[in-house]
Amino acid sequence: MIGDGKSELLRETLNLLPNPVCIRSRDRAWVEVNEAFCRFTGQPRSALIGRRDFDGLPKDQAEMFGKLDRRVLESRSNHASTEQIADAAGDARWMEVAASFAEDANGSAFTICILTDVTEAKQQAAELETAQQAALNASKSKTEFLANMSHEIRTPMNGVLGMSQVLRRTALDEEQVEIVEMIERSGEALLTVINDILDFSKIEAGKLAIDSEPFSLSAVLDDVAALLGSGANEKGIELITDISRDVPDEVVGDAGRIRQILTNLVGNAIKFTAKGHVLVRIAGSGENGYAHLAITVDDTGVGIPEDKLETVFHHFEQADASTTRQYGGTGLGLSICRSLVKAMAGEIGVTSTFGVGSTFRVELTLPIADDEPRLFLEPVERADLSHLRALVIDDISLNCRISASQLALYGIQSDHEMDPREGLRRLADAYNRREPYDLLVLDFQMPGIDGLRVARMIRSKPAFKRLKIVVVSSVDSDEVRDAFLKTGVSAFLVKPLCSGVLGETVTQAFRGTERRKPATAPRPAQAGPAPAVRSGMSLSAGRILIAEDNEVNQRVVAGLLRTSGYELHFASNGQEAVELFRQNAYALVLMDVSMPVMDGLAATRVIRDFESSGGRPPTPIIAVTAHAMTEERRDFLTRGVDAVLTKPLDKAELLETVERWARRTVHRVA
Repeated sequence: MIGDGKSELLRETLNLLPNPVCIRSRDRAWVEVNEAFCRFTGQPRSALIGRRDFDGLPKDQAEMFGKLDRRVLESRSNHASTEQIADAAGDARWMEVAASFAEDANGSAFTICILTDVTEAKQQAAELETAQQAALNASKSKTEFLANMSHEIRTPMNGVLGMSQVLRRTALDEEQVEIVEMIERSGEALLTVINDILDFSKIEAGKLAIDSEPFSLSAVLDDVAALLGSGANEKGIELITDISRDVPDEVVGDAGRIRQILTNLVGNAIKFTAKGHVLVRIAGSGENGYAHLAITVDDTGVGIPEDKLETVFHHFEQADASTTRQYGGTGLGLSICRSLVKAMAGEIGVTSTFGVGSTFRVELTLPIADDEPRLFLEPVERADLSHLRALVIDDISLNCRISASQLALYGIQSDHEMDPREGLRRLADAYNRREPYDLLVLDFQMPGIDGLRVARMIRSKPAFKRLKIVVVSSVDSDEVRDAFLKTGVSAFLVKPLCSGVLGETVTQAFRGTERRKPATAPRPAQAGPAPAVRSGMSLSAGRILIAEDNEVNQRVVAGLLRTSGYELHFASNGQEAVELFRQNAYALVLMDVSMPVMDGLAATRVIRDFESSGGRPPTPIIAVTAHAMTEERRDFLTRGVDAVLTKPLDKAELLETVERWARRTVHRVA
């Protein structure tokens, strides 16, 4: 074939190929080359054919071809490599060299090499790699910038909000209280903007992290209702929460991110609703180990124009984007919600009628948490109050239905009336039929006759002396509360009600008449540490070590913990904290992360080494940081700290965390 005298036909065939091609025999002789090979090497065909060496080619090319020949002929197989080879002009080109083994009819062996110029592809790959590395470096710089910005912004914000909380507890006149409240509201509004911008930047930098831990859906809903309920009450609108009994309560996911989504959606609904209600409902079901959740936030607010529905989830977009818009905001909240939902493989959407209201819907599928026993929890039971009859009077039908649903968990059958006058008639009719109601769940703000007047009218009638009255009010006022309690009501509750609060309150009102039974559909309590003691109750002579380099922040912590009963020791850097720790026993340590001389994490490591060497049993260490990135908080928990508090510090959260971990120290010592 190759050596059978048909070289002319072979040469013509090879010359049709655009790539350089050469054929060599086992004895290293050049058998054939095409014109493309001659142009590339700068060698004429006559200088190559029949020669048994690599004379005429550069040394590096000669060595490359020789090595390739030996490898192919010895293995009788194909080989390929990418080599940098100088062309006839002396320019280095990246060539892909594909060598294959061939044998003719006489048994003679040959090497066939085809060269392909891949210089441009190589250059593009190198440019792409350089660009990728630059992007990675930029992302790293952006992440570091975000972390530093978070720290630099939150540290002074901790001073502003913290000291305003401290100032609140001093002797202030009415005008000064109003000024402090304005400072707090302005600081909280600024913090919301800061959080939105930081979250948006984290998303843009690809640093959005989603945790996966067991948590209680009802607890998250209660947290959101407690946080935003006062804002709704101040506007005179109802914040109503409802969670279906078919929804598994204990699921696995990122409770913080779900709380953030709900807070954003509910906060928006309250902001854009002037009258009526905001309803937060969690429906769904559990199937094959997964909870399929449909979370809706429904309001009776201003609504969204139809042409804006597609853009409300875009960055910096709002339904009213004019500079004189009434409601303000960054335009990032819904965009962040969409990114969070997407990161959890869920969906988010909105329907709205302009001027009537909006409904935002979030669909998520989360694993159901294992039903393993929680050793620190008692078996969940509910009182059997099935012998009681209740009447609910509330001008909002949703509230009536939700109250009836909560009462039904305790076996209580209930009726409802939206008109207080009709409710009074119903109470009288039931009494006259000798089927009196045992319980009245009464709203405060209603048209025509408010709840306080209804309560007074009822208590003026001896026939209703035994009727228990539980007031559910959207007005959280000491004056209103005292007025109701003077009428002889059993309890005064403030909307929105947390899960189970109504049933537990009714149980207390009828204490001694109930029968205990297991709940038919119990909601397990949220997994976590032992419950905290009330704020203000603490260990006598308990010591807390506070490592904080910022003098203002030292005063903030001192002010927030002033009435807690602890003896406070301060250190201005990590080295001082380590020395004080070695000299004294502490109930716990509040450790700032960023400090001079020795930072908080380094100090924590030294303290843990001291403890493990026999110096002392483990002491709870709470990291206090202005770094709000989720991955940073998670990293802190792997480096010796027990919990993380983010600046600016909230008094209630600080006290709850301090006393919860301090109690562990006491129990361990005991």
